[in-house]
Amino acid sequence: MGACYRRLPPLLVAATLVAGPATRLPAAPLALRDVCDETTELDLIGVDTAARTALLALPSRQEGIPAWLLEVGPAEAALYPDLHPAGRCGGSAGPGPVLAFERCGGACVQAAAWTHGEWRPAGPPFDTGGGAILHAARDGAGNAWIVQHFQGSEEHTRRVVAARLEGESWREAGTLEVSGAGNPPAVADPDDPEALLSGSGRFALGRAPAHWVTMPPLPADSLGSLVPLGGGHAAFLTADSRLLVTRDGGGRWFEQQWTPWSAGAGVTRWDRGKDYWLDLPTGAVAGGLSVLWFDDRPGSEPALWLTAGEGPTGLVAAAVPRAPRAGAEPIEEAIRWAGDTWMLLGGCRHDERTAYVLVRSPDGRSTGAWERVPLTPGW
Repeated sequence: MGACYRRLPPLLVAATLVAGPATRLPAAPLALRDVCDETTELDLIGVDTAARTALLALPSRQEGIPAWLLEVGPAEAALYPDLHPAGRCGGSAGPGPVLAFERCGGACVQAAAWTHGEWRPAGPPFDTGGGAILHAARDGAGNAWIVQHFQGSEEHTRRVVAARLEGESWREAGTLEVSGAGNPPAVADPDDPEALLSGSGRFALGRAPAHWVTMPPLPADSLGSLVPLGGGHAAFLTADSRLLVTRDGGGRWFEQQWTPWSAGAGVTRWDRGKDYWLDLPTGAVAGGLSVLWFDDRPGSEPALWLTAGEGPTGLVAAAVPRAPRAGAEPIEEAIRWAGDTWMLLGGCRHDERTAYVLVRSPDGRSTGAWERVPLTPGW
């Protein structure tokens, strides 16, 4: 695999960076209120869990500006022109500036980090193998990783090739076939700040990749996402919203039957996958299992429940509206920070003076309220 990471001529590198500085002023006068409204789609690129900011892309209505980038925190939404939006992929979620990739010809890919309002190259360009799905990631120490997913020997498995940025080069961390590499596709290891987990595989420089958990006793073709919780604890969320947990590295798995709206031990009245379904938020994975419960039960208002914990004891739950109706706003993104605090994004709106994004910050004590965070020019 070493041959895949080859340096390119400096002239080619300069011509193929993900983007130059995103600080150029629009050529025409810009009215911030015209940048976006409730019809504008916000696409999440990645999350910096250390800075507690999310980087989003949105289309442009401004002549000469192909697209916009929006860096959103709990109290700030900085807007930047995106001069080279085409082809960006693989945004990271972890402690450190958001990483992303852009193709630079053939199998060439350049990684870049969003730092101080611009994309800056992260390491040299590299070649990918054919058929790879690229993911950028950061471990618990903030190191940058490239994770390539290939089809495994079985339909539900993936062959993972991982490399970490060391100085000015990408260093190999090995290849391993894994299961449970759903979403998120790669996360920091709660037990080792300089290791990365992708599905059932653990990758670290200087050590052979290995499996860190035994998969639950489900049909071999069951799709889902493994979530590491540290200390031998893990969860597995299946594609059909079954939630299983283990406290001994996969020696025994238990299916969770608790729901946020019922004190009973089981679900007898509502159907999983029809009346409610589960998903995982973007952001922190250590410090307790975080789950999104999409509640469409008959006779109740549609809602999103946020939970953190492995079971009813110590579990924090807060219900917030998720469907547009009188006095409510839809939730576009749900991001969890460390310490059971969240950031919910409700999309873009505008008034007679400016545009703003709706941000909500629930925690274990309160569901929070929607805050209007005005867009400000980042340049």
